[in-house]
Amino acid sequence: ARYATGLAALALTAICPALTFCALLHRQVIETAAAGAASFGAQGQITAAIASVDSGLPVGIDDYLPWLVLVWVVGVLCMACRALYQWRVLAHIARHHAVPSVELESVLAGLARPFRFARQIRVLVSARIDTPTLIGWLKPVILLPTAVALGFPRQQIELILAHELGHLRRYDHLVNLAQALLETLLFYHPVVHWISGEARNEREICCDALVL
Repeated sequence: ARYATGLAALALTAICPALTFCALLHRQVIETAAAGAASFGAQGQITAAIASVDSGLPVGIDDYLPWLVLVWVVGVLCMACRALYQWRVLAHIARHHAVPSVELESVLAGLARPFRFARQIRVLVSARIDTPTLIGWLKPVILLPTAVALGFPRQQIELILAHELGHLRRYDHLVNLAQALLETLLFYHPVVHWISGEARNEREICCDALVL
């Protein structure tokens, strides 16, 4: 319930900019109508007065809108580049700095059957990561740290692999992608990052409950 509430709150934060856009578009339509009706005497004055009252922004902010939009575009580009860089680093580790494990592959194959996975899921071991990580959508790969693969007992490794399979079973990778997109577009809003962080924590708890 907490996870669903968090996702619903994130959906509302995504809707708010769209509502703001509609309100500003409505304001622009009224201002255009007021300018066109200015030649009709008193009627034009009344329409212009309505337009001035209905403006959705504080007086004078229009002068700063181009700069605000520029700052927003730069911020979105920086956040997008950061996310792309992180993804490329993980993909590079999976391709060049990770090795397969026959034993872990057999464990994963046994765990995948209860989750009813028809596609192949790989598990790789790397010393370049600190925590178990799931990457990829069409061809998912589970990356395990070398310390975990060598130092943890088999039962705990099974639970870790089952946890990552649970993320796939719940389509959490798609939800996480939507969260990353929302955090990129609304990077300036601390409430968005707070809610998104809480939703990620609850998602891990839900996944653990599914595994148990």
